[in-house]
Amino acid sequence: YVLAGMIEHDQDDLDMAERDLHVALTANSEACTALWYLALVQLKRQAWPKSADFFASAMPCYEGAATTDERSLATMRASDVDPGYKTVQILSLEKSIAESRSQQSAAAFNAAVNYLRAGDRKKATSYADLAEKDPQRAAAVLELRKLIEKAGGGRNLSKRAYSRW
Repeated sequence: YVLAGMIEHDQDDLDMAERDLHVALTANSEACTALWYLALVQLKRQAWPKSADFFASAMPCYEGAATTDERSLATMRASDVDPGYKTVQILSLEKSIAESRSQQSAAAFNAAVNYLRAGDRKKATSYADLAEKDPQRAAAVLELRKLIEKAGGGRNLSKRAYSRW
């Protein structure tokens, strides 16, 4: 259902995408990609508060994925398995953790952008603060903060301001 929702989103079949992504979440509440794409569906609909809420909901999902992988990483590092296998697993888990943390930050940034578009500068600032914890997103957050300062509600905010992945 996640893959179907992603494809339907990309084909602009938003009603079907939303339905399938909700089914995916019902089956697996930890389907972070489903939350992300539900946010993107709302983004295409220009439903800024809903998009922001889905991006905000994706943050703890990615946090949970990173935490689970960190536990697995600790277990793997302490394990007595074939050194080659262990190295591959450790590298894979480290990559997965970094990706989840990056997605968490991107979700915070996107939530901030869409809260600004909805005219909620307080929430936009709060989520910008969370996104700023990722040093790779610092420059984008700085630009967003300038928009927050200038915008009286952000309704004309460029679609380019959001972070895709």
